[in-house]
Amino acid sequence: MDFKRKFNASIPALLIALTAIPSLGGALRLAQFSGASINFLPESERILAAASTILVLHILSSGFYCIVGAFQFSDGIRRRWPKWHRRMGTVVAAMGLLVAMTGLWLALFFPPASNDNALLHTIRVIVAPIMGMFIVYGIVDVMRRKLDRHRAWMMRSYALGAGAGTQVLLLGPWMFLFTEPENTTRAILMGCGWAINLVIAEWFIYKRYSDGLGTGSAGADI
Repeated sequence: MDFKRKFNASIPALLIALTAIPSLGGALRLAQFSGASINFLPESERILAAASTILVLHILSSGFYCIVGAFQFSDGIRRRWPKWHRRMGTVVAAMGLLVAMTGLWLALFFPPASNDNALLHTIRVIVAPIMGMFIVYGIVDVMRRKLDRHRAWMMRSYALGAGAGTQVLLLGPWMFLFTEPENTTRAILMGCGWAINLVIAEWFIYKRYSDGLGTGSAGADI
């Protein structure tokens, strides 16, 4: 039990570490939009030429969702400061919906990268609305006081929102060990990033409630 408590306490830090590189990349991209000379970022000319308000909103909402949202999964914070958890949860959910909506817009209308293909485009168009759907289900369940279901849906949505972090962990070693992946391999690796996160989330959901750690359908630590 001591190990479980320590592990649960470390979950926000682990989630922030997972999304640190994409969040840093987003911050650097925003600095680049403001005029800073950061030419080492991938496809800087294409991104700068096509930069839009939607892209800026996606970067800002993604960073907020991944960093602040990580603390929503802390049992200690939720139990010690339930009001903070509820109020911040509302903001995090709104940011998550913004991530999903802007992500879908970018997938449909933003100029594709040179190494994008139809497979990756299709995956993105599928993942973004599913993430938004998970958040909506989570909102509905918390309003119905079905807190176990609410937490499960929010875990699934965060798993998809943090997909970019796992994609870095997959693409980085691939490029180090082999070379730049060709388009189909890159699409598969990026798709695996979202899939792996979702599988891990489902495992945590199963373990949490099979071990009797759920909060109940109308518990106090929402």
